[in-house]
Amino acid sequence: MIPFNSGFLILLLVNLLEFFRLILASVLLISKFYNDVYYSNTYIANCNGISTQLLNEIERAFSKMLDYQLFVGEEQYEWYMQGLHYHTFAEQA
Repeated sequence: MIPFNSGFLILLLVNLLEFFRLILASVLLISKFYNDVYYSNTYIANCNGISTQLLNEIERAFSKMLDYQLFVGEEQYEWYMQGLHYHTFAEQA
């Protein structure tokens, strides 16, 4: 379950292709959020073997899913870090 700022919880069941698209969209958006100069969507799409149109659709859908809020507050960051640590150490045991 992933909490969103709007208060809704959404269960995401992802296959490998969807996982790749989520990672690509998150890296693309965070690059644009933190950097003044970044690669174009055409370049990123070509490097990842997808069309620019598909990349634009993925970026738009991911941004909308995040309610266009890319900033993560300290409390939300800590929540995710605790979950990550729990799952990382639970799998190692």
